[in-house]
Amino acid sequence: MKDSQTSQADRALEYFRAAAESDRLSHAWLVACTDILDGSGFAEKALAFLFCGGLIKPCGDCPACRQVAAHKHADIQWVEPVLKSRRISIEQMLEVNSRLARSSYSGGWKAAVLLHADRMTDEAANAFLKTLEEPSGRTILFLVTDSIEDCLPTILSRCHRVALQRGERPGTAVWMDDLLAFMRTLPSGGCAEGAAHAAELAALIDRERKRIEQEMEDRPADDDSKKSKEIFEARVSAALRRERSEMLRQLALWQRDILFASQGLGDEAFHFRGDAESIRRQAQDITWTSARARVQAVEDMSRRLEQNLNPITVLELGMAALAG
Repeated sequence: MKDSQTSQADRALEYFRAAAESDRLSHAWLVACTDILDGSGFAEKALAFLFCGGLIKPCGDCPACRQVAAHKHADIQWVEPVLKSRRISIEQMLEVNSRLARSSYSGGWKAAVLLHADRMTDEAANAFLKTLEEPSGRTILFLVTDSIEDCLPTILSRCHRVALQRGERPGTAVWMDDLLAFMRTLPSGGCAEGAAHAAELAALIDRERKRIEQEMEDRPADDDSKKSKEIFEARVSAALRRERSEMLRQLALWQRDILFASQGLGDEAFHFRGDAESIRRQAQDITWTSARARVQAVEDMSRRLEQNLNPITVLELGMAALAG
């Protein structure tokens, strides 16, 4: 996974350098990443290339390169959520706008890097839009996020996107193949279709329950789970809850991939890269709002099941939301 993620970063940086050298550099870059440090690192390397004073860029040794790496360059603002609210405030954004409107100290580029860009308040995002749409000359912006689905469409539509996704790929749980087959045929619309898929998902969960029960039945006779029916049922229930939660996590990741596809991100951004064709098919004609609602529907299912609400009702409501 590390090699894959590194190659994505290398390709993105090569594209950035080529665009800069040919004077075709986009002024706003949305960096979608699993780890904010990856996105921050990409921004550092890109800015080092722009600000470097050496013959071979970036040299890594000139004052500008060292200042970029230390986040101390006078013409670069690094912004992240304030500690108490965990949001990027309008006050922070107004300061960004003010500094970017001035002349640069070095006579060259000006830049701002927004870490956790998805956490801008609505007021901050609206205040930032004018700068995003009409930046002053020689201005470049990096918006780094590990939650692209929470970025406003008005922000997404104005940025060149880079995907630095990494992390676990589809799991090897015994139910994974069945879940993948289920997700490949998810509904494109219609409540009746959603109800049928709810029944299918419920059957998959029930098969897992039976497998867990059989596995525990097959344990040695002296296993303490067999001391009482209550202990046995409690352990089956706990194991099933873990597996069910993981199933829904995978389903949420599938829906997140559909959201990525609906926003034009490449296959390298997907968790389920091997199913890119199915994902893009399901993402056809889906808006950002609808795709985000689908992710939320799966998260709601998982939360409601943890609250011990009726599983069939929860699944039917959730799959109806996906089919809506």
